[in-house]
Amino acid sequence: MRSLGRVTASAVLAVLMLLGGAVAATADEPDADPADLADLLPVTTEVEVGPQLPADLPALTSLAVAKGGAQTVSPMATGCWTQRWTWRPRSAAGTVLYTFYHVGYWCASGTRVTAARVASAGGETRTPGWQYRGIVDRGAGVVSNQGRSFTQHKFTLRAGGIEVQSRLQCARVRGAASGGSSSDGTCGIY
Repeated sequence: MRSLGRVTASAVLAVLMLLGGAVAATADEPDADPADLADLLPVTTEVEVGPQLPADLPALTSLAVAKGGAQTVSPMATGCWTQRWTWRPRSAAGTVLYTFYHVGYWCASGTRVTAARVASAGGETRTPGWQYRGIVDRGAGVVSNQGRSFTQHKFTLRAGGIEVQSRLQCARVRGAASGGSSSDGTCGIY
């Protein structure tokens, strides 16, 4: 009987995935085996960088100076900047399970970073069963002459009314005095 329950739960999830519908949380299938849900677990993550944008007039001026010298950003960038980074965890089958993003905001004066904050952040789910639970932690500050900001996002996978998996995903942006940025999955500014 236990095996039949697993097959039923897998069949229901497969049909819902094909139809693109939402998974209704019910307790009808308490014997659902998490191993049957392997295709719904993240195995790789695609990271996309958005455009670097000036956030104030001094940054616009730095950008204009840089373009005059055929550079992306002036080596002595002055002003405040933002840049969006987006993470897309994928299943073994290549399906995007959910998406989360973080927009870092930092200010620089010459060669020194002077401020940092989280400009925006959020997430969404792409696959039935996964739910976005929101941002559970955030922070920002200047560390080692970088304007660092981070957010921690929570996602849960439910099957048959049972939470099968909970994922905490971190997004950190490190803004440089040059106006450029980099990212990683570290929870915290240090």
